[in-house]
Amino acid sequence: MPNSTVPISVRCMASSHKRGVCPMQFRAPQINLYVENLEVSKAFYERLGFQLTFTAVIEGQEVHHELVLDGFKLGIATKESTREVHGLTPGSNAGCEIVVWTEDTDAAIHYLLENGATLLSEPHDFLHNLRSGWVKDPDGNPIQIVCKRAQQVINSETFKKKIEEIMEEARSAGKESVDICAGDVHSMVGGYPSSNHRMASCCEVMYSMQKPTDEVLYAPPKGKGATLRIRYYL
Repeated sequence: MPNSTVPISVRCMASSHKRGVCPMQFRAPQINLYVENLEVSKAFYERLGFQLTFTAVIEGQEVHHELVLDGFKLGIATKESTREVHGLTPGSNAGCEIVVWTEDTDAAIHYLLENGATLLSEPHDFLHNLRSGWVKDPDGNPIQIVCKRAQQVINSETFKKKIEEIMEEARSAGKESVDICAGDVHSMVGGYPSSNHRMASCCEVMYSMQKPTDEVLYAPPKGKGATLRIRYYL
C-alpha cells in the first residue's frame, strides 16, 4: 500500500512502537460469519436468543445482519456480497472473521502489515459511510478493519457527477441509452434512505441533464421523488 495514504506520524509510531504496546486504537471486536442463506442463519441465531440490532442493505438487498446476545455481537454476511463488494473468497479464506473498529482504516492496515499481517483486501468505501479493509493474521485467519468515513457533503454537483459516471459506464459498455432512477442515484452517493435526504435536489439535477431526445419513463405525482426514472440517450 502506498505510504502516501498514511500520515507520517502514524508511520513513525508503527515502526518505532515498543513490543507489546499498540500505537493504534482498536475497539468493539466482533465475529462475522459468511453464510449461504442470510435469513436461514438469522432465524437460527434468533432461536438461540440473539436479537437483531442492525441490517445492511445494498441495492435493495439485505446482505448483512448483526445480532447481540449478552453483550456479544455476531455478524452474519452473505458469501455472495462478500465476494462482490469486498473481493474476498469465503470458503477459501475461512468461514468466519474477526472485526475490529478503528479511527483510520488505511493507517491501521498499514500498521498491521508492518507487524506480521498479510493483505486480503485493500481499504475501500462501502455502504454510506464506512471504509473497510481485510488482512490475514499469521495463521491465515481474516480480520476486518473498519471505520466510519467523514460525512460526505451531498449537493447538486455530487448527483451530477454520479449520473455522469453511470452514463460513461453505459457508453463504455456500448449501450445506446441508460435508464436512471433517482432513488438509485441517491443511494449510490449516500444519504438515502434517511430523514435528511436530498431527493428533490437529485431529481432537479436529473431533469436539468435531459436532452430533447431523452424520455421521462416515470415521474411521481409531484414530479420529484425516488421513483423518477429517465431514459438518457448516449
